[in-house]
Amino acid sequence: MPTIELNIPTNTKYNEQELKEFLVAKLYEEGMISTGIGAKMLNISKRDFMLLLSKYDVYYIDYDLSDYEKKIISNAPSL
Repeated sequence: MPTIELNIPTNTKYNEQELKEFLVAKLYEEGMISTGIGAKMLNISKRDFMLLLSKYDVYYIDYDLSDYEKKIISNAPSL
């Protein structure tokens, strides 16, 4: 896996770990990495990574409203 180096200003309110978590969460949100890769990048379990996503307002399950509607309609009993 490639490594990048980023110089963070000392006056930022976030520490290095929080910035790393944020970046990995956003990579997941954009569909660029999986939960497994995200967990590996942060050296945590997949479960902990899924829990961490909410800290950065990233949803583990990303369904569009129309997906829910299709699922509900396709599973509705016939009258």
